[in-house]
Amino acid sequence: MPATSHDAVVIGAGLAGLVAAREVARGGHRVAVLEARPVVGGLACPLTPEGRALHLGGDWLAADHTQVRALTRQLGLHTVRPEPAGDDVYVDHTGHPVRFTGDLFPVDPSTEAQLLTLIARLDALLATATQGPTEQGPIEQGSVEQGSVELSTITLGAWLETQSDDAAARHALTLLIAGPRAGGSGERLPLAKALRLGAGAGSFSNLLDRSYRAQRRIQGGVPALVRALVAELAALGATIITDHEVIGIQDHNNGVVVLAGDLVMHARAAVLATPGAARAALLAQPRGVGQGEEQALAIRASYPTAFWRQEGLSGQGMSPDQALAELQDVSFTETDGRGALVGFASGDAARRLLALPAAQRRRAALASLASYVGSRAAEPLGYLEAVWSAGYGGVDVLAPSHFSLAGADLAGPGHGHLEGAVRSGSRAAHQVSALLRGEQFLAQQFLANKPSSTADSRVLLGATDGRES
Repeated sequence: MPATSHDAVVIGAGLAGLVAAREVARGGHRVAVLEARPVVGGLACPLTPEGRALHLGGDWLAADHTQVRALTRQLGLHTVRPEPAGDDVYVDHTGHPVRFTGDLFPVDPSTEAQLLTLIARLDALLATATQGPTEQGPIEQGSVEQGSVELSTITLGAWLETQSDDAAARHALTLLIAGPRAGGSGERLPLAKALRLGAGAGSFSNLLDRSYRAQRRIQGGVPALVRALVAELAALGATIITDHEVIGIQDHNNGVVVLAGDLVMHARAAVLATPGAARAALLAQPRGVGQGEEQALAIRASYPTAFWRQEGLSGQGMSPDQALAELQDVSFTETDGRGALVGFASGDAARRLLALPAAQRRRAALASLASYVGSRAAEPLGYLEAVWSAGYGGVDVLAPSHFSLAGADLAGPGHGHLEGAVRSGSRAAHQVSALLRGEQFLAQQFLANKPSSTADSRVLLGATDGRES
């Protein structure tokens, strides 16, 4: 096997990994990035079956997404305010589309009151679980109890059942908190993960505030951000190697050895920036309750025009009962005045769609789009699909001594969003850069299935004398 030597190796070329590689390389260090897929971009730009990057509308930036905004400016990109849109659409359990404006999709008054009560209770629980989101990482599992139930051993659905008999309110809240891109059924989302999503938004109440959630978006979308990062890494002399899945990592006194396909890479330090399941597998760590990854499906359909706007529709929609549980208008990425919609399915809905033959799956997905914006959605100019693993995120682990961890699921502010990926990648780069300078530092990590304790939740990276400082 050919062997190479680097100052740092970054495993995973998603946004967190690219940000970490960029910052380490800007410090004058020799950096290599390894990616298992044929292209970079991670979950921000999942591959289509044809090998194209699929824009998934994840470029929306909330009011407090300051780090990703700063990164776009540094890379010469711009953010824009969304144009005034039309009505959103909520498709009810009968398949009837209901147009609405405002922050909350339409439910009857009693369900709305119960929904607001549940959000207030989650905000109260969040306040007891943490003093607020921190740069060190997500909320520690098992650190807070609700009654006699630990956060690390209960799902969001189970907790909601103890709080409300209103099934519609529970269902609406899980859709609001998790969304289809969180992976699987929202009811199976670990409560600790749900709290992290709330903390990442500042509060659960902010999830209702549309002006907070979607203040600006990246011009050119996430692919523009990824392309700019790759271009700067090339200018800095960093190496990006795709189509090489890491099959093993070894931590030694003098650094790390990374095995990827036919490559053996030696480095003084490494960043592990893979999704949760891959991270756990490489570190041989167990998963916590409800943690895991499920297949999710995104479809993108393009049209001669954004015809739904002529009908006064925004192109945004949600429904817990549709095959595609979320709809987004991404027409701003099109040229020549064309329109484009992206729809998402995960969990049981994604499994049902993916079990169908390709032609039948396409018809079912387009029929779901048509439920939101009308029959013209069933006849697109172009149609693309992307399948990827959408996990419940953070498998909380201790990193080996020469490794730092990165990922949106390990962030505090911006948890699960672009902001979290940027913050986490930057934090990992800071840790690795300190290690390369021969400095000691204490990195806070979080353990699955263990109560919080100083001995268990801290690991010294880059120790030269075996003592903590």
